[in-house]
Amino acid sequence: MDKFYDIARAFNSVQKHVEESMNMNPYHMSRIITDQEGEQMSDVSLQKDTDDSVWQLVKGNGDNAEELVFSCTGVMCKANLPLIVRAPRWDKAFMLLQSITVTGLGCTSFDDVIAMLQEMKLTAERVFKHGTLDKWTPSMYQGFPMLTLSNQYFQIVKEGAQHEAVPFSDDVDPAGILQHLGKRDMVHSEDNVVQYFKAQTDDEGKCRFQQARPQLFRIRDVVEAQCSVITFKAKGIKH
Repeated sequence: MDKFYDIARAFNSVQKHVEESMNMNPYHMSRIITDQEGEQMSDVSLQKDTDDSVWQLVKGNGDNAEELVFSCTGVMCKANLPLIVRAPRWDKAFMLLQSITVTGLGCTSFDDVIAMLQEMKLTAERVFKHGTLDKWTPSMYQGFPMLTLSNQYFQIVKEGAQHEAVPFSDDVDPAGILQHLGKRDMVHSEDNVVQYFKAQTDDEGKCRFQQARPQLFRIRDVVEAQCSVITFKAKGIKH
C-alpha cells in the first residue's frame, strides 16, 4: 500500500462489512470469539482426514462430523492469484498454490479473528504430543497483524486412495500449464478449487454476489474469505 492509500476510510469499510457479515454468518471468526451465547464451537474437535497427514477442525462426531467453514474480512495486502502463465519446475509443482493475505488495519474485529485462531490452536494442542505442534503467531504488515489464506492447486494421492480429478477453469489455467503437470500421484480435485465472487448492491440496497474472475481482485480491496482450518504433518514429528 502506498502513501496515498486512505487507511482511515479502509478501516471504516472493513468495520462496516464485518458488522454486516457477522449478523448473517454465525461462523464469521470476528463473531465467534465475542458471541457469549453462541454454540458454534461446542462439540468441535480436530479429526484426522482420509489423508493420514491432515487433521481437520470438525463439528460433531463419527458419520455426523462436518468440516467447519469460517469467514473473515479484511483488506487484501498481498496476493498470489491466477492466471498461471509460466510453467514451474516439475519437481515443485505440488507446492504451487493461490493465496491472499488480509489485515484489519487496526480494527478490533480483526483482532478477534487472531484471538479465535489462537483458541483453535489450543484445541489442536490437546490432540498432539506436547511440543510437537509448531507455534503460530501472526505476521505483521505495517504494524498490523495479518493472516494468509491459501489453497494448493494439487494434492498428493497416496497409493490406493481415491480422488476424482476435476479440470482447471480457463480463468486459472488458460494455457493448460497446470493441467499438463497433473500426474497419477498428484491431482487437482474439488478440494483444490477456489471460487471468487464480486459483491454488488442492487437498486433495493440488497447485496448480491456474482461469480468473478480472480484477476478482478487487487491489493487494497476489502474482501471476505471463507476458509477451513487444518493441521498437517511436517518434517519429523512436527505438525
